[in-house]
Amino acid sequence: MITEEAMEGAMEGVSDSPPQNYRAGTAQHARPTRGNHGSVFARDWYCRHVLTSTQHCQPLITLVASKSVRPRQFEYNSVSPEYMAVGTVKGEVIVLSHNTSTVVGHVRPGSSGAGSNAGGQHYRSSVLGLSWLHGKGGSSSKFISGMDNGDIHLYDLEDMRGWNYASGAGGAASGPPSCKDYPAFAQLTSVHVNADDSQFIASGYSPHVSLYDMCTGKVVNNFANLHSKHINVVKFANHDPNLFATSSFDCSVKLWDVRTQLDKTGPVFSRSSDAGVVMCCFSPDDRFLLSSAVDNEVRQINTVDGSMHTLFDIPKKMSKHNYT
Repeated sequence: MITEEAMEGAMEGVSDSPPQNYRAGTAQHARPTRGNHGSVFARDWYCRHVLTSTQHCQPLITLVASKSVRPRQFEYNSVSPEYMAVGTVKGEVIVLSHNTSTVVGHVRPGSSGAGSNAGGQHYRSSVLGLSWLHGKGGSSSKFISGMDNGDIHLYDLEDMRGWNYASGAGGAASGPPSCKDYPAFAQLTSVHVNADDSQFIASGYSPHVSLYDMCTGKVVNNFANLHSKHINVVKFANHDPNLFATSSFDCSVKLWDVRTQLDKTGPVFSRSSDAGVVMCCFSPDDRFLLSSAVDNEVRQINTVDGSMHTLFDIPKKMSKHNYT
């Protein structure tokens, strides 16, 4: 991350001012079109003076965990942004504090994630899904953790503090016990908690998703065949607890409403891409839905009707393995 002080130092001596119609991050400047001279000039100014002037700045990097951690997934706490939960390929969940550059919580789930591969070698399931609760009812220290073997657990950072973590042998659990365990979701790929912390949703290597009740721990509903191929990521909206989006390798991103019969009414909208869609997420105000497909195909969609807002002009790597 480039600090404000570094940015100011890099910009010192730059006499040109940005054009009056320059507004960073707006759609018209993200991809200038022919005849839109203000957009071209704004982008040119930004590239010449902001990007080139900061290219010599060294990013501020602080190592807060051992290099052997091998992170696979991370999620920031939206209520207390200093905290970040990190899931590892070894099946551990670590909570880091950026303010103190320390590990403040560490847990390893139980033995159900351990096994052997075809060669008889021991392996442990990876953590693929993490989602913090939003603080409804004072629960902002809790988060959902999902593993690729299907296990889903609810943890509380407050329970992790001060716990004497020891690396468990084999499939042994280590760290504080989970607050709640939920029915497994086969071949899980992602989990996400809704806006009012009443439910969460899980997806996996299938075209189906399951909706869970946070308090009872039961599956509220199973929604089948939402896509023609497996779902990579599922995300609830930030403000509406009933809306969620799915992205899939069937080259589409879709918006759904849990109050409807999804198998009969279908999605609120479906937006196609040229390649398989790797991820999607809502803007903080839910006005837009951002989706990224293989090889740098990034789109911003209007949530109200699914219309295109911005197609970002990012150079392609011409690689089917470039999972943007």
